[in-house]
Amino acid sequence: MLHAFDLALDDLTKWTEGLTDGEVHAAPLELPSVAFHLRHIARSTDRLLSYAEGNQLFRGAVDGAQG
Repeated sequence: MLHAFDLALDDLTKWTEGLTDGEVHAAPLELPSVAFHLRHIARSTDRLLSYAEGNQLFRGAVDGAQG
């Protein structure tokens, strides 16, 4: 699993390195921004690791996953 995270980090770096703050938050054609997808990746990773550790999600994480 750690190797998969390393590969994901490499991809994130490759495709986001050098982007300005405005570019990260831009929503061209009303599509979700890069920032939205980065938050989604972080929250999904946190949720998957919680499950892998045998933990349940706490109420704030459930609310965050829905919003």
